[in-house]
Order: sequence, then C-alpha cells, then structure tokens
Amino acid sequence: MTHNPHIGRLLNRMRENLSKQGVDVDTLSTGSTHHYRCKCQVCLRWWVLVGPEIEESDKDGNPTKWNYGPFSDAEIDEAKRKGY
Repeated sequence: MTHNPHIGRLLNRMRENLSKQGVDVDTLSTGSTHHYRCKCQVCLRWWVLVGPEIEESDKDGNPTKWNYGPFSDAEIDEAKRKGY
C-alpha cells in the first residue's frame, strides 16, 4: 500500500478537530475495530459516542426504531448517567 501524505494530514486534522470538540478519539478508533456484538466497556463508550443505528424510518425519513448494537436502551442510559 502506498502512503499518501495528504490523507495522513487530513486524518490528523480530523483527529485534532474531534479532540477539540471533546470527542474521545481513542475510544472511537478502538471501538470501531471491535466485533459488532462486543459488549466490552470500550464498545459501550463507542455506542454512547456514535449514537444508535437506525433500523426503521417513517415515510418522511424520521427514525421510528433504532438499536445500540448489543446494548439495550437502559444500558446506554445508565452509561450516559455515569458520564461515559
């Protein structure tokens, strides 16, 4: 694979901008490599960061059903209360 310095700089800028916005970039990066059904603490924080996956929408495109992968809404709510 050829290293493209332009892409490297773009990714570094994106990482810096996300960090400035308070996004836990390490959790985002690490959790993105885990299996969809993983229930580790990193993945719990990942789902809190990225939000739910939309399963169904109404005719206007508004979400009507969603999920947080292997986590229940209650588990996500509890994680948010704990400050994840």
